Amino acid sequence: MIVLLGCLVGGLAYLTANGPSKPSFGPLKNARVKLQDKHTQTWSFFERQISERAAVPSKPADKVIVYYFHSTSRGFSCRLMESLAEEVVKTEFGADLRRARLEFRSVNTDKPQNRHFINDYGLHTQSIVLSEFRGGREVRHKILVRIWALLHQKAGLQRHIQGEVRAYLKAR
Repeated sequence: MIVLLGCLVGGLAYLTANGPSKPSFGPLKNARVKLQDKHTQTWSFFERQISERAAVPSKPADKVIVYYFHSTSRGFSCRLMESLAEEVVKTEFGADLRRARLEFRSVNTDKPQNRHFINDYGLHTQSIVLSEFRGGREVRHKILVRIWALLHQKAGLQRHIQGEVRAYLKAR
């Protein structure tokens, strides 16, 4: 694969530098311009691909993810819980979000690609889970079990989420 890509890039570099042979008459002149445009576009595509790969960090970032797990069918309480959790994370931990030390994700567990979370965390209902990642691997997680008892006590719920996230970040 790498050899094929190298040959392709080398060939494109040669064509870009030397250009295809110059036709001397009529409609072939337009074909030469189209061919050069196509090679230039192809070369630009490969330059972008190579630069994007070079920009990818070699080691995944260490971070804490605040997950809010929900199903497709959602009522008022579920939407309220999500909005309060997201608000706490964004307002109280803005610096950690900007430094990519913390992330908030709302995840629909009814989607096939997310169903594994149900077994991974033993979820039975909509839940908030804190998960710490180091080197791209989860090293620990915690399910916030008191959230539903505090749902109708907005300040208490926000303090609870804030305290748990702060403790999780501090323990890193």
